[in-house]
Amino acid sequence: MYKRYLPLEIFALLCSCLFAFHYLDAGQGFFMVAVAGTVGDMVGFYSSGFIRQIWVHCRDYHDTHGWRRVRDILGLAFWDMVKEHGIAGFFDDIFIRPFLLWKMPQWLALIAQMFMAGQINLGPGPAPSMVMGLLLLQLPLEKIGLVIGKLCADYIFYRVSYECRKRFGHLTPARVFKCLKTLLLRTT
Repeated sequence: MYKRYLPLEIFALLCSCLFAFHYLDAGQGFFMVAVAGTVGDMVGFYSSGFIRQIWVHCRDYHDTHGWRRVRDILGLAFWDMVKEHGIAGFFDDIFIRPFLLWKMPQWLALIAQMFMAGQINLGPGPAPSMVMGLLLLQLPLEKIGLVIGKLCADYIFYRVSYECRKRFGHLTPARVFKCLKTLLLRTT
């Protein structure tokens, strides 16, 4: 699994950081930064995954020639991406990832402020907490928060995708909605 998805995720992380940091350095609001980071992640992940699928089908699909071969390979690569990531990718790219990229830098700054105010204690007296707060405030919390938000969104995406595939096999819309209903209503 790592061999299959790790290169895609590394490229997605680079693209997401490039897009989001550009908007962040330009002084845009966190919402625009989150949208840019999500678009960068989508471009990096899905383009590299699509190229990987094209490569796989080019090796395996050599019995036809010309435009028919190109059409068939592109169609199969696109269908493989939809089957593999389909609805889980849709929910991730529309709801989960933008929300986490939007809120995680703010939550990280709030944690640093809580250390400074002594609301989170690391030891006896306020000194260790204040030192931790000062150290955190010296770091680029917005950029660190974006990377943490991206990694949390990746975990949620792979967890939902894995649960859906494990329980319901190949992803079709009916099976995905059944999986989401089961995941959301599970109490254990």
